[in-house]
Amino acid sequence: MEKDFNVLDGICQLEDKVFGINETNECETIKFIQEMDNDLINCYLENLIVYASYRRRLHWTSLAHLWKEILGDQVKSFHKAENFVKEKEKILSNEYRPSLQPQYYAIIRDDVESMKFLSTSLVFALQVIKINDTEITQFDFSALCGSPKIFKFFVMNGAIITSDTIENAVRGGNVQVLEILRQKNCDFSQHLEGALKYHNNEIAEWILDLYGKKCQSILPSFCILHYNTSFFKHIVKDNIDLIHQKMNDDKKYTCFTAAAGSGNISVVKFLVEIGEDLNERSRKGKAPLHYAASNKNIEIIKFLASKGCNINIKDDSGETALFYAVNNNDLEVVKVLIELGCDVNVKNNNNISAYDKAFRSQCSEITEFLSKYIDYSEYEEEEE
Repeated sequence: MEKDFNVLDGICQLEDKVFGINETNECETIKFIQEMDNDLINCYLENLIVYASYRRRLHWTSLAHLWKEILGDQVKSFHKAENFVKEKEKILSNEYRPSLQPQYYAIIRDDVESMKFLSTSLVFALQVIKINDTEITQFDFSALCGSPKIFKFFVMNGAIITSDTIENAVRGGNVQVLEILRQKNCDFSQHLEGALKYHNNEIAEWILDLYGKKCQSILPSFCILHYNTSFFKHIVKDNIDLIHQKMNDDKKYTCFTAAAGSGNISVVKFLVEIGEDLNERSRKGKAPLHYAASNKNIEIIKFLASKGCNINIKDDSGETALFYAVNNNDLEVVKVLIELGCDVNVKNNNNISAYDKAFRSQCSEITEFLSKYIDYSEYEEEEE
């Protein structure tokens, strides 16, 4: 089957815009996203902003404004978004304040002349700046900001390079900073994952060009899990068979389960179009439907059902997607699954149904709703 990678262009654009948002391009970025396909936004944007907020902490204010303008007060999965939602409210109520230290602004702007004026000794590079309750040395902060002039100034004045410096340079994504470190014999062969997590694909390519096979191997499922569809596309274009490999960690994500869990409906549709198994399993027998239900990705649940997935597929514990919705006390997903044909009477390996679980967990609304669909004859037989 011919593979149409162009179907991924929209999601790649969305990721690029969210990860690249800052005070300078904020209005332009918000306007661009507002004009995008609603299916992409509804299914993916919340998860994407939350993930980006952990990786792009210098741009929390812009991400908070993006959330407000596009999503409003919507919170799809509060258990995933809780920290960002709380901080977002502080930002929008003007309680949030960045560091007021003059060196903070000098580093952000890569204003080396101001930094020279502020610096009195090498110890100055080791002084810390506090950002969002996180402390970082001014030297490492210049690496994180991708400020090559100030970074070079610190290096020339004897600043000590540590593993934190290298990590922050990869996060910062400035090739000039990385080249300065490379001239100091720093090794980046094991930092490919870090570049991809921070959506610094240019740096990822730079590392690959430098080290080739010495680099840690990257699977497509890793890219999807870290909201980097562009690099997923880059990898599978050259070797589509990589899609079938599971991540070698405790969760054993496949491309399908990672996409279903993160809400990446574009990749889910792409995988279905190329003939991937709708019911494939990852760790503990979890199928894409389990991940979609657990993360309230309703559009993906409906899409999988429309393509003929097993709506009552069980994991290794004998639990269907309905159990996952009950575990989250998510009445909306419960209703969707029942409407699509999920059997409320299915029992897990402990002989417990989703209704039993809801009742025992005191999920009153779900218990009341499911009570309309249960087969009471089974309970009567148990009593006898």
